Amino acid sequence: MWDRGYLLFVFGCLELLTLSTTCRLTSFNITIGIILHPSWMENVTHPETTSHRTNCHANVTLLSAVLDTDNEFLLKQKVNSLRNNDPPADLILIGPSSATCSPPRTWETLGVVDNIMSLPCPSQHRHESTASSAWLPRSTFQDAWDFMASYTSDVPQNTLLILYEENTAGRFLGQFLEKHMSNRKDLKLMMYSTETLPPTTRWRLELARIHNMTYVKGIYGILLGSETTLRKYMEEINSYDDLFPRTTDFRHRSFWLVITQTVDIHELETVSRDLENMAIISPGFSTYDHDVNTTVESLVMETAFSALGTKVNVCGNTTLATVVCVIAQHLALAFQADESQRLYIYVAEGVGDSHHYVKHPVSTKQADLNTFLFPNVKYGYNLRHIDITIQPWPGFMERVDDGNVTRYQGMCIEMLKVLQEALNFTYTLFENKDKTWGTVVNGSWIGMVGELQRREADLALADVTIHYQRDQVVDFVLPAFGTEVTDIVYRKWKTEDFSWKNLVRPFSPLVVLCIAAALIFVMLTVAVTERLNPYYSGTKERQSPLYLSWKTIWYLLGSVLMQGGTQEPGSCTGRVLLSTWWLFCIVISATYSATLIVSFAVKEETLPFKSLAELVENEEYRWGMFDGSIAMLILTNSTRPEFQKAINGVRKFAQSDPSVLSRDINVQLRKVQTEKYALISSRGTLEYMQSVSKPLDLRIVGEKLYSTHVALAVPQRSPFLSDFQRVMATMSEIGLLETWEKQWGNESYLKNPSLTLGGKPITIGNFLNALCLVAIGVACGVTALLLEFVVTKLLQCYQASSENKPETVTTCVESHVVDMT
Repeated sequence: MWDRGYLLFVFGCLELLTLSTTCRLTSFNITIGIILHPSWMENVTHPETTSHRTNCHANVTLLSAVLDTDNEFLLKQKVNSLRNNDPPADLILIGPSSATCSPPRTWETLGVVDNIMSLPCPSQHRHESTASSAWLPRSTFQDAWDFMASYTSDVPQNTLLILYEENTAGRFLGQFLEKHMSNRKDLKLMMYSTETLPPTTRWRLELARIHNMTYVKGIYGILLGSETTLRKYMEEINSYDDLFPRTTDFRHRSFWLVITQTVDIHELETVSRDLENMAIISPGFSTYDHDVNTTVESLVMETAFSALGTKVNVCGNTTLATVVCVIAQHLALAFQADESQRLYIYVAEGVGDSHHYVKHPVSTKQADLNTFLFPNVKYGYNLRHIDITIQPWPGFMERVDDGNVTRYQGMCIEMLKVLQEALNFTYTLFENKDKTWGTVVNGSWIGMVGELQRREADLALADVTIHYQRDQVVDFVLPAFGTEVTDIVYRKWKTEDFSWKNLVRPFSPLVVLCIAAALIFVMLTVAVTERLNPYYSGTKERQSPLYLSWKTIWYLLGSVLMQGGTQEPGSCTGRVLLSTWWLFCIVISATYSATLIVSFAVKEETLPFKSLAELVENEEYRWGMFDGSIAMLILTNSTRPEFQKAINGVRKFAQSDPSVLSRDINVQLRKVQTEKYALISSRGTLEYMQSVSKPLDLRIVGEKLYSTHVALAVPQRSPFLSDFQRVMATMSEIGLLETWEKQWGNESYLKNPSLTLGGKPITIGNFLNALCLVAIGVACGVTALLLEFVVTKLLQCYQASSENKPETVTTCVESHVVDMT
C-alpha cells in the first residue's frame, strides 16, 4: 500500500524525531487535509469543513473535501488549494477511487511526496458477502465455542433460548452442541431456526410464550446468524414491550448474547437501544472499515490525539515536524490494521439516549461472566419510569399542600422510598380520578383497581384490601403490610344522669318485698313475746319497753338504718330475737351500701346498638359507607340477612341523602359528629375519626364484620411483581413495616364495653336523688312537727274542758292557733 515516496517521508520523520530533543516549543498548530471520493463520504454535505480540538499545547485543524479522486486534474487543484490554505495543510490524506478501489497515483500526478498519505479501500479488509462467509471466520470458531460454553455454564436459568440462521451458523451451532452441550442435562434448550420461524406474528407468539415461562428468573438467549437477518429479530424483541404495555419486560429481564459478523455496531445499537442487557460478539475490523461511512473527521481527530497522547509528549521538547510524523504513523497503523482474525465483544451500557457499546477482547477468564456481559444489571431498573396511582387516606397516604407545592407522606410513601432505592426507578404519582379503591359499577371496575385492570398504572400505592373479586383482575404485592377489620362508628349522645332508680337499683323488687315482710314478721314476734314474757312479772319492770307495737316498729326500722334505739328488752327472748335481727340488718345494710357505691363507680350505659343486626333495626340512626370501599363490596356480595338489610338501607338513604355514600372522609366525619349516623368502614379509618373528634364521644362498636389484609397492587402478569415482592419481603423481615405501622397508625382504639370503669369524678347528678330524699325527709319532719303541735293543743283543750273551765274548746283552739302564728 505504501510506495517509495511515502517511505522517504517516514524516514524523514524518524530523523526529525532524533533531532527534536534540542527544541522546545510551547504550542503547535497542525492542519490536516482530507480528500475523499463521494461514495466514501456520504454524510458530508459541504465541500469543505473545518474542526478544531485542543490537547495540551497542540491545536489540530481538519479540512475535509469531497472530490472525484479519479480526476487527476481536480485532485491536483484541491491538493494545491490545501497547501496554499491559511494555514496550509501539514498533512494531506487522500482516499481511494470509487471504480477501482485503489489509491490514486498521487506522486506521479502531483510531483510531490513529502506530506501526502493515501488511504486504503474501506472494503479491503472485509470478508466476501456470500452466504457461507457472511458470518465468522473459521479461525475464530474455537474462541467463540469456548466463550459460549463459559456463558451457558453461568446462566442462572434452567432454560436457554437459541435462535440461529441455518445457512450461516447452522454448522457452527451443531459442532458446539456436540462438543459442549451433549452432557448438559440441567439446561433446557429452546431452539428456533430463522428459516422455519420468520420474524412475524409467529415470532411474537413464541416471545410471549418464552416470557411467561422464564421472565421471573430472566430470559436468556443466544442469537446466531448474519447481521441483516438478526437485525429483524432484534427489532421485534426491542419493540415487544410497546405492543403489550405493563405486561412484558424484555427490556429489563431479557439477556441476549449475539454472535454475528457486523459491519457497523451502530446499526445494531439502533435496533436494540431499549434492551438493557445485550452483548455482541463479532470479528475485529480496522477502525477505518468500521466508521468510514459515518464520520471520517472524528476518526482522524481521535486517532491524531491518541497518537499525541501515547507516542509523544507535546508538552515537552519536540518540533512541529515530529508531531506531524507521529500522527501520520498512527493514522497508517489505524487505517491499515487487520484484526479480522480476532473476536471482540461489544457490551451494552446505559439505556435510551445513553445507550452505547463498549468494546472488549473476548476472554473466558472473567470472574463473573454475567456481570461482565450485562453490566446494566447492577443499576436495577436503570431509572425507568413507572406510573403510580394513589388514594390519599389518613396514615397511609396523607396529602400536604404547602403553598403551590403538594407533597405526600405516610406509610405508603415510606415503602415507596425503599422500593425506589432498591430498584432504581423514577415515578409519577397521580390521584385516581374516581377517588376510591375499587368496586364494580355497571359491570366495570372503577377506582384504582379499574386503572390497574385497564393497565393505566404500574402500581397502586395504597391500602388496597385483599378480596377475592379484586384478586381476579389485579395481582397483590405480598407480603401484606397491614390487617384491616370492617367495623362501625357512631356518636354516643349524652343522656340525663339523674334517675330515681339509682336508689332502689341495688335491690331488686323481690328483695325489697322480702325485707318488708321480714320487718313486719319480726315486729309482731317481738311485740307478742315481750308482752307475754313472764320475765317482767317478777321484776321492777312491770312491762317491756317494746310492748307497744309502734315502739317496736321504730326500733326495728332504726336497726335497718344502723341506728337502733335507747330502749332495749330485758328478757333473754327479746335480746336473742333482736340480736339475730341486728345481724340481718348488718348484712342488708352492707350489701346495699356496697352496691350503691359500685353503681356510682361503675356506670352501666344504655347503648343505641351493639351490632350491625341491631343497627339495621334501629329507627333513630341512619348509616352509610364510602362508595367503592371494601365494606360496600362485602355487603353487596354477602348473603347474610343483616348485610343485605344494611346495603339496602344505604341505598334507600342515598335516594334522599347522597352523602351517605360520599367518598370524602371529611363529609362522612361531619355526618358522624353532627347527626345520629353510623359509618361502616375499616377500623383504622374509624380510629382516625375517633382521635380527631375529641371531646365528642365517638364509639366503635367492636364487631368484626370482615377481616382481611391490605397490600399494594399491580396489573395482572406485571413484570414488576416479583421484584416488588422481594423488596416487600425484606422490609417485613427487618421490621420496617411494623415500625411504620406504629409511626403512622392510630392505636387509640379500645372496644367500648357496656360498662365504663371507674376513675371518673362523681358528679352532683349522682347524688341528686339522695339530696332530694333528704329534702323530702325534712318536709315530712316539719309536717310531723305541725301535727304534733295541733294534737298536743287539742289534748290540752280536751283536758281543760273536762276540768269544767269556763272557756270553750273552740275558744281554746282559736287562742292556741293564734299563739302558734
